[in-house]
Amino acid sequence: MSDSTNITQAEKLVSTEEAAEVESIEGHQAEPVVEEESLSDEIEYVSQGLIRDVWYGQRSLGFTFWVCGFLIQGIGLGIVGAAVVTLIANSIGLPILAYIFGALLMPVGLWTLVGCWRSATNHPGFWAGAFKVYIVLSFIIIFIGAMAGV
Repeated sequence: MSDSTNITQAEKLVSTEEAAEVESIEGHQAEPVVEEESLSDEIEYVSQGLIRDVWYGQRSLGFTFWVCGFLIQGIGLGIVGAAVVTLIANSIGLPILAYIFGALLMPVGLWTLVGCWRSATNHPGFWAGAFKVYIVLSFIIIFIGAMAGV
């Protein structure tokens, strides 16, 4: 194609877009395009966004520590989940289930820990430094406990 043909096609495209704008201004508004998304798709997107945001430290330290660490991991999975699994495991005579549940909690703990550390790095301040000291001291205590066989 020649350059004049390309220019003519571009002018037609621009004039078509201008006509659409004029129609919408004059009261002939186009129908909005609505994409159909299911609730499960929306929930999956939100949960993946939360998991990714926390992992990369994009959420605030307060949110990551209190909501993800304390509520989700500590209370939700840690206390309630462990109690339920232990009761079920003991009632059916399979205490190994409690250990399996504990092992499954480890990735959640790692996700929270890494997310908090990265959040503290991305959002510096007093609490960020205090949190990092808390984590280092926690690892020292865990290490000493493991070496002592506690």
